[in-house]
Amino acid sequence: MKTALLLNSLAFGGAERVGSHILKYYSDNNKNIILILFINNIKLKVPNNVKVFSFCNNNNNNNLLNFLSLPILAYRLSKILKKENIDFCLSLTSRPNYVNILSSIFFANVKFVISERSCPSQEYSGYSLKSLINKILIRILYNRCDKVICNSIGNKNDLIENFNIKKENIKVINNPIDLNLIKKTHKNNFLDNNYINFVSVGRLDLNKNFKMMINVFSKIRNDNVRLYIIGSGNEYSNLNNLIISLGIDQKVFLVGEKKNPFSYLKSSDAFLFTSRSEGFPNVLIESLACETFIISHNCIAGPDEIIFDKIIKSNDILENNFGILTPFNDETKFLKGITSFIKNIDFHRLQKENNNYDKVHKYKLDEIVKQFSVFIEQ
Repeated sequence: MKTALLLNSLAFGGAERVGSHILKYYSDNNKNIILILFINNIKLKVPNNVKVFSFCNNNNNNNLLNFLSLPILAYRLSKILKKENIDFCLSLTSRPNYVNILSSIFFANVKFVISERSCPSQEYSGYSLKSLINKILIRILYNRCDKVICNSIGNKNDLIENFNIKKENIKVINNPIDLNLIKKTHKNNFLDNNYINFVSVGRLDLNKNFKMMINVFSKIRNDNVRLYIIGSGNEYSNLNNLIISLGIDQKVFLVGEKKNPFSYLKSSDAFLFTSRSEGFPNVLIESLACETFIISHNCIAGPDEIIFDKIIKSNDILENNFGILTPFNDETKFLKGITSFIKNIDFHRLQKENNNYDKVHKYKLDEIVKQFSVFIEQ
């Protein structure tokens, strides 16, 4: 049997890292797989025996053109699937999912499996043209595929309750993390231990909501704190200008992309997270694997399941040995969570040395990726 993996690109990102893990697992276990990309942007490792196809070299930021190009991409995908004798086609994230399902119009001798990586009702909230198109496409297309993989219970519930996706077609498979790579990574001496160091990782886009994080950080009345934001994206200039206008350019730093951010996570006192919507954020699992405390607001979905192992609906600030969870998009309570952490920094630093983070073992790479393979080929 032969599988195709369809992605936007293979750059640095949560879905892309999951894709790279799937490629490695299939390659290591002598299972046939090819990689198909919308954009020829490869920054993560591709096994030598994996054939790669790409549709173009540049990203198109025009939402209308992206929508209109879906049938064309679906037709091109169907030609590859037919030529390569593909049995299963797995796609990750919304646009690849749409193209994957639409390709069944042109070539039906494939099992089409999609993986929704975010919480669509939150990601596509509002009444913009982009939001309306995506919500319509999900409702129309997702029930036409053979199987749906969600990376969290919250994500699954969102598809069932808000988009009427058949629950019998959905399976929850959490994101995998490479525990061995994380264990091999050493701390980064770049972070000055004389300060209380916070780190965040993600694309610099509107969904990651770094504007909220920066605004909150500007209200911390303590000169002994530092925030390092790892990532790149089209919001870089806006965020950099915001940092300068707030007069915190000596406290908040945009440090760009890092191939291995784990050294920063291990060296920091806490990880900050303010995304507007997620499916099951890899960076939170990776923070736990780095034995780093998390301060997150409770977006749908992921943070509550990762920190507390269950879905939580609360307007209170909640805390356990692994993190502080604040209500969604509440800047005041997010600031209170950070302030409480700073006030008890000596306790938290001692806890980091003595805490048991064995809970991350359930996200072990090989076990999770094997679940993908088994579910796809059932």
